[in-house]
Amino acid sequence: MDTANSLNDKSRILVSRNSPIALVVEVAGFIGSHVSDYLLDKDVQVIGIDDFKSGKKINLYDSIKNNRFHLLVESIVSPSILKNDALNNLPRLDYLFITLEDDDPDKYKFGIENILTVTKKLNETIDKKTKIVLVSSIELYSNKLETHQKLLKGTEKDFAKYVKINGLNGRVLRLSSLYGPRMNFSFEDPTIALIQASLNDKLHEHDESRDFITRSLYVEDAVSLIVKSVLSGSTSNKIYDGALLYPVKVSEIKQILLDPLWYESRDFKATELPSWPSPNLSKTMRELHWKPRHGLISGLKKTIAYFKENEVEVPKKEVEDYKDLGKRWSFKNIGDREQGIVNSEKAKEEESDKSENADKRGRKSERFKFLVVTLFIVFALLYPLINLVVGGLTIRYRINNSVKYLESGEFEKSLQEVKLAKNSLQSTADLVDSLKVFKRLGVASNQLTDVEQMLDLTEEGISGVEYAVSGSQALFVTTKVISGEQNLDPKPLYEKAQVELSAATNKLSKVSSSFSNEEFVNKYPEVLQTRILDLGNKLNYYRQLVEQARVASNLLPELTAVGSKKTYLILLQNNLELRPTGGFIGSYGKISFENGKITNILVDDIYNLDGGLQDVIEPPAEFKSDLGVNRWYLRDSNFDPDFPTSARQAEFFYRKEAGETVQGVIAMDLSASSKLLSAVKGLNLSEYGDFVDSGNLFEKVISHAEVSFFPGSQAKKNYLVSLQSQLFNKVFYLSNQNWPAIIQAISESLNQKHMLVYLDDPTLFSYLTSTNWAGVFPRGAVSDIGQTNDFLGVVESNMGANKSNFFLQRKYNLETTFGKEGQVQHKLTINYKNNSPSEVFPAGKYKNRLRVYLPQGAKLTKALFGEIDYTKRFSSFTDYGRSGVSALLEVAPKEQKSLFLFYELPKGLSFKEGENSYRLEIFKQPGTEADPLEWNLTYPINFDVKSGFSVSNSGAQELKVNSDLGKDLIYLINIQQK
Repeated sequence: MDTANSLNDKSRILVSRNSPIALVVEVAGFIGSHVSDYLLDKDVQVIGIDDFKSGKKINLYDSIKNNRFHLLVESIVSPSILKNDALNNLPRLDYLFITLEDDDPDKYKFGIENILTVTKKLNETIDKKTKIVLVSSIELYSNKLETHQKLLKGTEKDFAKYVKINGLNGRVLRLSSLYGPRMNFSFEDPTIALIQASLNDKLHEHDESRDFITRSLYVEDAVSLIVKSVLSGSTSNKIYDGALLYPVKVSEIKQILLDPLWYESRDFKATELPSWPSPNLSKTMRELHWKPRHGLISGLKKTIAYFKENEVEVPKKEVEDYKDLGKRWSFKNIGDREQGIVNSEKAKEEESDKSENADKRGRKSERFKFLVVTLFIVFALLYPLINLVVGGLTIRYRINNSVKYLESGEFEKSLQEVKLAKNSLQSTADLVDSLKVFKRLGVASNQLTDVEQMLDLTEEGISGVEYAVSGSQALFVTTKVISGEQNLDPKPLYEKAQVELSAATNKLSKVSSSFSNEEFVNKYPEVLQTRILDLGNKLNYYRQLVEQARVASNLLPELTAVGSKKTYLILLQNNLELRPTGGFIGSYGKISFENGKITNILVDDIYNLDGGLQDVIEPPAEFKSDLGVNRWYLRDSNFDPDFPTSARQAEFFYRKEAGETVQGVIAMDLSASSKLLSAVKGLNLSEYGDFVDSGNLFEKVISHAEVSFFPGSQAKKNYLVSLQSQLFNKVFYLSNQNWPAIIQAISESLNQKHMLVYLDDPTLFSYLTSTNWAGVFPRGAVSDIGQTNDFLGVVESNMGANKSNFFLQRKYNLETTFGKEGQVQHKLTINYKNNSPSEVFPAGKYKNRLRVYLPQGAKLTKALFGEIDYTKRFSSFTDYGRSGVSALLEVAPKEQKSLFLFYELPKGLSFKEGENSYRLEIFKQPGTEADPLEWNLTYPINFDVKSGFSVSNSGAQELKVNSDLGKDLIYLINIQQK
């Protein structure tokens, strides 16, 4: 990730042109940091600006770990912001979030104008309007404004004026006071005062009136609204409000803070009070489809936990400082109608109290004794259930911590959390054992049996987690043996890992299966059901991690040649020049193992190897027609989208050119190298005077490796070979490496197809295919009656001998229509935008050999490229049990073009007993990034369609899905005939 200093010194921020970019002002503040985290979680790239006068670096703890985040340490007041090349050279800017939180008048008067000016100039350059939101305060509706609020009110007017005059896309969002992790306690609100008092152990000193109320929002609800205000349509030039529609009693907040677990276990509901809408709140909820999602208890617990767990210092204030707040937050300020309702409620409560007291005085002693006995039995039965709920919360918390420590390689801490979870479970089990006498008496025996079954499964799950941590620890040690950092016999370590991880997989699979079974979950009270499902989700995620580790424990001893010697060919693919399995093979490597350790790593230029090929090997027809070449070399061996096929072709060329055999092939592109660079915190290439990290890798490769390019270029050889050699040496040979980060980088690269592995050994290869790490192209499958298997695979090859993929943006839209008789028709749209500045290398025309793979027998009915009919230019082919079409497409520099393909399946939907199971698989090409994809499905009124995935803004007889091709996608739909 870019450091603050390195980014400030750059003339360009390296961001993907295929993903949205957001600029967040005062990103290290309470609101700004949460906006950043939210956007990054949605795969939006974030550029944050902050001068750290009020913002805190700790607030960016999560953001800085994401390579999509870039930090610019700069004051928006400074005139230099207007000339900042890093901002002015952005390829796009989709969103601007202005979240000022300090009292610096200059930021409000000059800073916002500066940042709007930068945005205006950028919009003129890229010919696209940025969606802008100014975060303001709901307090501006008040008749009496404080100094800060007057400043903010003036800022709103200046903002609106600038936006209108310059034709910008702006809106204002007025928020109530906010609370949550990282809060700065600057808002004057009873909720914040109580949280502050709780953290300072002074909560008992507060004596709030029952009339005090608050409309404060949990920060994540506010951030959701902030983002919705720019993502939703037709929001420009409007003011929106964010607050609770129904206020909450401050006295109830205090009680929750005193004992949150108790109130959560009782499924606490706040007292229903009259609504208190601000002028634009109803409009906001209606137009943006927004309402607060986080429960009061949940928000308070997360807030308190953040400050305690991170030991964040909380400002200390005396209780008297808050007493005057009551006047502002009393029911009296809502109006006479609300006060009348409150008075009515008080009268009813008093009348009820009198009636109840009279009733008590009239009870007979026999009735009292019976009540005592009944209460004892009920308490005896309910107490273990309550204990189970509270214990479940503790166990869930411990499991979460255990996963967190496991992912960071802190195994001892992870095991300690497991131990604490077991202790909590044992306490509950002991209590349930003490109540078995009721079961023998036939009292609530079914309920106690259900509780015992739950305890048994939870014990099984915790045991599985313990096995997982122990096995992962053993596997982790082997990485140090492989690199030579530790001189141990790896065989016992692998054996231990295999045994422990297999046991963990079995246990976690059993528990996960039960916890996700609706019939099983419904046996328990509603208060427990959400806990069971949540714990089941956590354990299922754990199970997936464990399964990958288990596969690795079986692969690594063979891969690293424990008891033998093995050598593998490494294909270093440049995905700035896209090819079917990742990119043009510009360099190669050879890695050798003996007895579980690395013995040698070699990296060299591919042309040095290809120059030794004596035989003339006929290339694929597309190379002849598109590239005009008559010979085939190792550098072009990856033309088949099925990586095992391309890998075997590469092995063939390597034997011919190097005279050596290898036992497998590993391919990795520049994106995989970027992830490794992030894990090792960059490289110093002293011979070039360069520091290379994940943030500047692509531009360094462009500027150094490809200038004055020609086959066998020494500039290319020296730079790329030096970079890859030093990267491998730093990963495998330097001691005290951050192995958890390295393992995470490799895992992400494998899962996102930036790294692929092929092994000659059939048994080992089967392990790879089970995890989708081998890059096997999906084969066509015959659909049974009642099933429809649909498929889409787009494979591109850059035939322009340039790096235009660095400048290319790509977006997919698939429109699917089911006919009344079950016909399935598709319209595929691929939008291309080539941002190459000219034809000059490394930029240039995107000359794309496109192949589109479809279900067997699918028929292309029409093809348009731009406004030209391309139907006859597409040729048909059959491969891997699939039909396909292929054509050569060209997109000139600074040109935007769309391809439209209309096709239909050979057979319509078939139904069995009135049902069809429709499966759509969309293939992600290796080497590509997370290109946006939208799928729209339209179906007739005589079909009832149910999906197991989230959809967005779907209308009648329609499903809409917004996603991306960061990985293979599979959508399952159940269709019933009405």
